[in-house]
Amino acid sequence: QVAATQVAADRALHFQQELGVARESMPPQRVRMQYDRAVQTDAVAATDPSGQADGEQEAPITSSNILLKLCSKMNSDAPKQDVSVKAVAGVWKSAGKQKARFQDELRAKQLSLEEREKVEQTKEFRDFFDRTTLMIERALGKQTTEDIPDLTGDADLDIDAAAEPLRFIEEYSEVRWASRRTVTDVRFSPHQGDMFLASYGQRANPSLADPEGCLLVWNLAMRNRPELAFTCSSGVLTANFHCNEPALFFGGTYAGGVVLWDARVKSEPVLRSPASGSSHTHPVQALQQVGTRNSSNLITASNDGRLCKWSTAMLGAPQECIDLRYDSKSRRELAVMSLCFPEGELNTLYVGAEDGAFCQVHIHGAKVGITEIFDGHEGPVTGVHMHPSSLPADSQFSSAADTTKDLA
Repeated sequence: QVAATQVAADRALHFQQELGVARESMPPQRVRMQYDRAVQTDAVAATDPSGQADGEQEAPITSSNILLKLCSKMNSDAPKQDVSVKAVAGVWKSAGKQKARFQDELRAKQLSLEEREKVEQTKEFRDFFDRTTLMIERALGKQTTEDIPDLTGDADLDIDAAAEPLRFIEEYSEVRWASRRTVTDVRFSPHQGDMFLASYGQRANPSLADPEGCLLVWNLAMRNRPELAFTCSSGVLTANFHCNEPALFFGGTYAGGVVLWDARVKSEPVLRSPASGSSHTHPVQALQQVGTRNSSNLITASNDGRLCKWSTAMLGAPQECIDLRYDSKSRRELAVMSLCFPEGELNTLYVGAEDGAFCQVHIHGAKVGITEIFDGHEGPVTGVHMHPSSLPADSQFSSAADTTKDLA
């Protein structure tokens, strides 16, 4: 026991001496760590056939290393399969079967003649058929209207002075609505340059199903089919586009009514002036919308010389009425056939009469009615137009049934 105790004491003494030497021989040093990019970018060292890298020592045998080696051996002994590709192939095959079954269920069956006629008579099918065929006709027709020259003045045209000033380009006709009807008015759209309207009177030898009058909106690209068709219980003598709403159209009828059509609602008028002594009682031959976008009025004239001012939102009663008469002893009525306002004018307008007179009219002011009369026509003045810009502001162009045209 004494010897063992002595040995333990010697070992403890040697341990304390070695610990003191280590403390003196290995003082703490400050080490500066730097990031070496080669740690991530250098390629893996080549391995020899035995699987050990060159210059690399064998890893120590631990439980984790043994487990990694066993897993690697099991993976190498198992057959190599691409599980993800097999899974995708299985899902694709299943989806293909479902798609084929779904197509078989939705495949249209052959309809009988009675079933097909029943489907064709439904409103939904007719609306769809009319809309799609209209789009196709418009697209095909635009190919033939690309060669029509631009006469608006925006493009520089090389016009031969010796050539014919006016030439025939197209004829727009339709059997269902326009056949055997008189064209009473034609106006181009202020919203779309390739759209224009035409108003029609009563058809010659009409049937019971034919309307008295109609209004057709045409596209330059379609010669045999109108874009829109509106009907009226009386012959339409004049019509025009609404200046601010492309879907609205005004019309004047043979019965003395002023009507408003809305393309978003139906083919019949949505507003109509009543037949009363406070408005028109004779055929309305001319109309024009004047004013601004926020405040505008409709001016109409009938061939008994009555001029009416309407609100564009209400046709129940006119806001003002003026009876145009010649300033003579007879006070004969001015049978108005056409009218036109200068650009931006709300008070002064020019009218053409059935007896060939071309007159200046004031709606407000000290002298209301006819203020000046111009001579030059011997037949009914069918059209009056004010040149917008190139000529002086007081230049008027009129045409008459006696084939004469005057620039005043």
